[in-house]
Amino acid sequence: MKILYGKKDKGVSPVIATILMVAITVVLAATVYLMVSGYMTGPSKPALYASLTEQQPIPSATEAILTLSMSSPASIPVTDLHVTIGGLGYAGVSVPFKESGTGSSGSPIVWSATAYYSGTAWSSTTPTSGSYNTITIQWTSLSGTTVTTTSGTVYSGDQFTVTLGSIGATPPVSALTGVTIQMSSTTATGTTNMVTLV
Repeated sequence: MKILYGKKDKGVSPVIATILMVAITVVLAATVYLMVSGYMTGPSKPALYASLTEQQPIPSATEAILTLSMSSPASIPVTDLHVTIGGLGYAGVSVPFKESGTGSSGSPIVWSATAYYSGTAWSSTTPTSGSYNTITIQWTSLSGTTVTTTSGTVYSGDQFTVTLGSIGATPPVSALTGVTIQMSSTTATGTTNMVTLV
């Protein structure tokens, strides 16, 4: 009697199986990492599309009015708004807007940002020695938003009054000419244009 032997079925070789397992593990690990990192970083910030324009004619040599035009985002909490004040040949400093009291009638609430110029540098804090000029930017809400001591919302069309005070830097500064202003937000990416006051 003649016995016929068929071909034996062969499985995947151990080498190929190992390579496949490693590849699958790498793909799974990469997928999990991308998913987890997305949750950890959170949603991306919107881009800031806004510009500042100096009102003409200027009120005086020591005062200027800037108008904010903003298409995106629709609004910015004043607590998230920062202004970079500089110029006169020196790098500027970024300062936040802070609640700084009320007007003489007790209303409205005043939000402003102040930088200090010593004649050779800009600072976001009051210099401990020497004379200096202050540059203060005060926000004026023109859109009917409710402004409190803890919050307020900045919209397109709002205005900012820039004031030169405490004349005494060395060399002395008697006008805002040459001071630069630029704004940004902690909740959006990008900045406004840089305005050089005239």
